[in-house]
Amino acid sequence: MRNIQNERAKYAYDKVCDIDGISEQKEFTTLARSTPAKIQMAGLGVTIAFLYSKQGGVHKSLYDIVEGWLQNQKIIGEKDELMKAITESSTGKYQAMTVEVQQLLMWVKRFAEGMKKDEKPQ
Repeated sequence: MRNIQNERAKYAYDKVCDIDGISEQKEFTTLARSTPAKIQMAGLGVTIAFLYSKQGGVHKSLYDIVEGWLQNQKIIGEKDELMKAITESSTGKYQAMTVEVQQLLMWVKRFAEGMKKDEKPQ
């Protein structure tokens, strides 16, 4: 039997584990904490456009995590680019994507906070 919460958790855990470097982990954790609130305040499209505009680093990592999850769940096509899928979606699909992304980001945020490594004093 498929348990979507467990699938989200495993996917988020695996992706957060791939974030390397202390400074990148800290920056990713900060971004993971703030992104759900940004979606609530500005909407999914604006928030994803912000991540898309950065074109690198932790912003690209989070963008790719969201895009990969929505592709895996067949919410967007396997070859669809997330920003394009959002801009071309119907209202119902946009709302479904928003809910799914918020659920995923809950796990991403928790794992990022739990895995954050502290800088060692020199």
